[in-house]
Amino acid sequence: MRLKLTLAPLERKCTIPINYQYPVSAWIYKILEFADKGYANWLHQHGYGGVSESDRLYKFFVFSKISIPRVKQH
Repeated sequence: MRLKLTLAPLERKCTIPINYQYPVSAWIYKILEFADKGYANWLHQHGYGGVSESDRLYKFFVFSKISIPRVKQH
């Protein structure tokens, strides 16, 4: 699944945190929770991946670089 997130500033001066991935992934979990609370909880707690306890579990979130047209650098 691919999501395209379009942001609009609420104030004249605003910032986007460098670690924007965390709040975006938290938002995705909240949206999933509306559809299926059990699945959202399982995905957050367990993810996908390994068979044994020592295997690494993965959460399938990949973030691209944010594209900001007409941005002013300070």
